[in-house]
Order: sequence, then structure tokens, then C-alpha cells
Amino acid sequence: METLTGDEARVAEVADVEWPKPWSSDAANDGLSTFTDPHEAGPDFLIHGEYVGKVGGELDIAAQVIAGGDGKFEGVLYGGGMPGAG
Repeated sequence: METLTGDEARVAEVADVEWPKPWSSDAANDGLSTFTDPHEAGPDFLIHGEYVGKVGGELDIAAQVIAGGDGKFEGVLYGGGMPGAG
């Protein structure tokens, strides 16, 4: 398993999990279903994504919502907006 760095490491540390890189053989053999058609992915796919807005009409805020399946989700909040948004 590869060592995570930067934001990936901080998220993994907070969640107390070790995540494989998406391109690793561990991820490819995890036994989970993979979908290429959003209609087949299920209702969680509709919520999974990135959201941006303002708090109090002034402070930029963003969230990344990751569907875990069976109605379970993880989220990461960013004060100041999405990383890389400038």
C-alpha cells in the first residue's frame, strides 16, 4: 500500500483509516461494484459530489460528499471554498 501525503493523509488520519490509491491493485480487487452509467449507480450517486456556497452571505465554504453506499456518506468541509478554486 502506498503512503498518502497532503490532504489525503489528513483525511485518512482524521477518519483513522488507510485508503488505497484508486489506481492500486488493492482498489481494483476490493470486491465493490463499479458503474459507468449513473442510472445504474443508485440513489447515493445523486448526493455524491461537490457543493459550494456562502455562510452568512460572506464566507465562502465548500463540501466534498463521498458516497459510501447503503445511504452512508463521508464529507470534507473547506472554509474559503474548494481547493484550487483560487
